[in-house]
Amino acid sequence: MAATVLQRPLPAIRNKETGAHWTVDVAKSMLQKAIRRGKKIALAAAHQLIAAGYTGCVFSSLRTIVSEDIGPANSDMVLICERMISEHQAQVRKVRKFSKELSNAQIATTDPFCRQIVYALVKLAARSRKSRICDLGFHFAYTRGETYLDYLIKKADSNVPLKGEELIKVVKAHFLGHLPKLKNDFYHFAHFIGALYILDETKFGVEELLKEVRKVPKEADQTLTDLCDLFLGLREDDAHFRLLLIHVFMRFAYLDKCPPPLSRLSLANIAAILESTKTLDLKETEEIPFDPPEYALDKHTLIGRSEFKRGFKYFFEEGTKLQNTWPALDAVDTWTPLAIKELLEEEAGQPMKRKRSHETRIAEQRKRYGVVDKKAEAKAARKRKALQGKKRPAEEEAQPEAGDNTSSSTDPPPKTKKAKTAEKTIPQVLEKLKTAGRQLAKRDALHAPAERMYFE
Repeated sequence: MAATVLQRPLPAIRNKETGAHWTVDVAKSMLQKAIRRGKKIALAAAHQLIAAGYTGCVFSSLRTIVSEDIGPANSDMVLICERMISEHQAQVRKVRKFSKELSNAQIATTDPFCRQIVYALVKLAARSRKSRICDLGFHFAYTRGETYLDYLIKKADSNVPLKGEELIKVVKAHFLGHLPKLKNDFYHFAHFIGALYILDETKFGVEELLKEVRKVPKEADQTLTDLCDLFLGLREDDAHFRLLLIHVFMRFAYLDKCPPPLSRLSLANIAAILESTKTLDLKETEEIPFDPPEYALDKHTLIGRSEFKRGFKYFFEEGTKLQNTWPALDAVDTWTPLAIKELLEEEAGQPMKRKRSHETRIAEQRKRYGVVDKKAEAKAARKRKALQGKKRPAEEEAQPEAGDNTSSSTDPPPKTKKAKTAEKTIPQVLEKLKTAGRQLAKRDALHAPAERMYFE
């Protein structure tokens, strides 16, 4: 579903070369790449996404960017981003009271204050100090987690296999014992985080560890405390929890390399933040031409993958370039080159093969380490319950009434109510399918250039 949304054409924005419409995935990629380079065209990408009704897509991208591309170089941007998103939602609710006929997407598109919040956030992110120290931290941690678990099992008593809940307890105890020694050493942090993620994919696998991080007196830092609180307040299914988790531990490990945090008063004052970007004129911002640069058309876009055949190599060479970096953090980043090398080797080794999904790999690893996947079990139980609920009415209708001996052994079994309904509606369904087919043919004839997108 998400991939379908990203490939929808943006209204009134056409590719100069082919005349086809640019799509949402190109605008989203352009937004992130332009923020990395501190380019003004990031505002044009944000404007087009808002105009097309994808304000949520902009906020989702910004929540990723503030940890992936800015990270500990300016951790306060994570807090600013969350507060401004909350302010945006409050403004939408306020307008909704007086304009109940408008949807949330329409309000976000038409209300000037809502648009001003988004543009201000994009501008703040573009001019912020940046570091990609968190980007491949999770990949590095995940690949080291399995090595660390194998080491623990090998080290344990061979007569008593270390599996399941016992293995989780050993990892947590080992982590808490080493916590005070992990200053300026994310390499060892990575092994613990990766192991806990494999054993428990949800954020609650590290919840008690984060509470311990907040208690370490030497590391007292209000921004770190706020990041921990923000993480602990996330929903279990929040897509950003892995990046934010790495961000928290990265700030903890390299606190003396990070810039000093902003005052809490300045963070809470949204009006002052908007005042700092007051030079942003809405009309001028929305007149910036939408012209995606070549570096935006990478592996994260349909045209980059299918037409230009761009993979990790192009992405790491061009797509990840940063402007206004924080050298103190870049100097301690020893795992990104290793992670890049692993990803390039994996891509070169299996260019055409269908890779196992992340969920499949996690399921296999949990089975190997004897961990019960509670989420998968709960999902299977719900599915079984739903199927049982559907079967019962049909079975009851199929049962003949007591004392009814009129039917002979040669007669066919009586049709259920469901079967009779299906028999009646088959002609209607066929007619609807024919009508839908005619409508789709007309639509394809009218919108053929836009549907083909980039291809002649």
